[in-house]
Amino acid sequence: MGLIVPGTAFATPRVDLADAYMQWNPNNVEYMFPSAFPDAQSDVASGEIAMETLASLLTDDNIDREAGGTFNQVDIELAKILIAIRGKGLEIAFHYNDGRDLTYNFELGAARRLRQKVNTHFERAASAILFAAGLPTTSATAAWSASAGVPITDIGTAKATFFARTGMYPNAIVMNGKQRDTLVTNAQMTGRFPGSTRIGYQDVVTSFGALLGIPNVIVSTAVYNSAAKGLTPVIASAVPNTHIALALVATPNAPLETACVGRNLIYTDPDEGALDILFEQYYWAKTHSEIYRVRCMKQINQLKATTDTYSPLIQLVATGLT
Repeated sequence: MGLIVPGTAFATPRVDLADAYMQWNPNNVEYMFPSAFPDAQSDVASGEIAMETLASLLTDDNIDREAGGTFNQVDIELAKILIAIRGKGLEIAFHYNDGRDLTYNFELGAARRLRQKVNTHFERAASAILFAAGLPTTSATAAWSASAGVPITDIGTAKATFFARTGMYPNAIVMNGKQRDTLVTNAQMTGRFPGSTRIGYQDVVTSFGALLGIPNVIVSTAVYNSAAKGLTPVIASAVPNTHIALALVATPNAPLETACVGRNLIYTDPDEGALDILFEQYYWAKTHSEIYRVRCMKQINQLKATTDTYSPLIQLVATGLT
């Protein structure tokens, strides 16, 4: 049976439920935001952070020192970017005496449901940046699901465009599950595996990037329901079917100032210590309820200077899919 542990008027950290929250992978869903926007600690919750501009990285400066002369000096040329990391969280209430079935482990269920809700939010926030309207886009030669579809060619063209525009190569391909499904039977892809008319999912992930010289293939299978509660569900992929994204993403633990498409910025309250998330419980006398809450100070941020000639570090590629 599900055991409800009485809380107090003050929020009590629940380390056991935080552990359950962190370990839960909702229905084996694949999320792209942790890889596309790696976590990074910020010293401020709101204000300015400094980022390297690509212009300063790519200039060829004179490093020769004339006899009896001095060395030339260069500037770091950091761009100031405004950030605002907002507190985020959700609560689930257990109401005493409302006839709930206690054979259901309510506490673990609360942890799992909150994890899926939070992940869905961050996945959609990351997708809104990567697939925003107006980003540079490479057209599809033909729909990737058609016999004339050539995704390797299309992405190769986009990669060259990305390099011509930024002077750097993308290191990640971001796609969704439907696009991966399409690549499994695409003639140009299967043609790289003689004798095969279909390749496995893992073959797509491991070989697709290698064929294109792009080390990270990041797949999202997350979906969300955009309909209001009680109405007929309207299910959509968090990453759109119509495009994939090429991006320059930060490596895990890279310095915050590293030029990249963005980070999931974390602000740590000095009074609470270094916490990724805090899972806590408290009793609410007004409704005779136990409240389970997860909260954090995290924000998906696009880290680029709008005045940087080389921004954004994203190139969309149309797939011809709907």
